[in-house]
Amino acid sequence: MAGAEAQIETLQRFVDSFAADAGSLRQALRDAATPPAAKRLLVGALNYVLDALDIYPDHYKGLGLADDALVFREAAAQAVAAGCSHEGIVKLAADHVATVDIMGDTAKTFASFVTELAGRNVRGRTGDKVLADKDSAAMFFGDLDREVPRHKPTPIEPGSQGAAGVISELRKMTRHGMKKAGLA
Repeated sequence: MAGAEAQIETLQRFVDSFAADAGSLRQALRDAATPPAAKRLLVGALNYVLDALDIYPDHYKGLGLADDALVFREAAAQAVAAGCSHEGIVKLAADHVATVDIMGDTAKTFASFVTELAGRNVRGRTGDKVLADKDSAAMFFGDLDREVPRHKPTPIEPGSQGAAGVISELRKMTRHGMKKAGLA
């Protein structure tokens, strides 16, 4: 298990690559070689980006994109397990060990949450609907085109609570989010 300072550095790297990582998920979705089960996981992760009710509010300085970045990595790991071999997804999945380390005792519940994201209704459509309906897919990708550039990474600043306090707060918020989702 990495120390809290190293976990914050890793989480910052995840947050800083948010836009590129979203692009990797999109590319894998459009890749005919990506299995349907993997596509379901990836579209669910991208649909999460569009959801205003996420685990860490987007206005939360530094951590606002952390949940999205962690969702991407968990979804990528699950997609690889479902047969996805897209290079960008394999690269994101390689961060899974670090994701589990950062999530600590919330990692298993968080993984279940990510698995269920494709069925979550966001902006009047689920990930399953996006995959099944061309018009829903067009609206979904249009929303992503507008939304992803609006999310600007900011530094995760531990402040007076220190790095351990930030990781503790992240896990506390995750536990609360999982409870709201009916998973805890």
